[in-house]
Amino acid sequence: MGLSIDQIRERLEVLHAEISTLGPMLIGSLLKKRNRKTRKDGSEYISPPYYTLQYADAKGRRCWKRVPRKHKTQAQRLIKTGIKYRALEREYSFLSNELAQQSALKKRHNNSSSPAVAESGSQVAVFTTENSNLSE
Repeated sequence: MGLSIDQIRERLEVLHAEISTLGPMLIGSLLKKRNRKTRKDGSEYISPPYYTLQYADAKGRRCWKRVPRKHKTQAQRLIKTGIKYRALEREYSFLSNELAQQSALKKRHNNSSSPAVAESGSQVAVFTTENSNLSE
């Protein structure tokens, strides 16, 4: 069996506190690129590396921004913070869903009326005669 409702709530509070202390972050990746050019005499020139931040905008479209070489380490640090945020966000989301499911099951077992339960994959929806009045 998983965590109890109280344990989930405690862990959600800890995760919320951790997320609030993260500070600035970038969600994306840093790409290292070089230009390769062939000169007229046939020799090849390879440029010094330059860095590009790849990220998704609010609509989910892929975007790129050039990052100056002197800001590379700062961008990497902000990206690491973004990776940590995403991990905490996934755990928070999982635990929130788990809490909702456990709360629904607890209400189902504590209800004196006989509820109808509709199961869909890992999600459980509970309908009782008491809360099915939609006119209010």
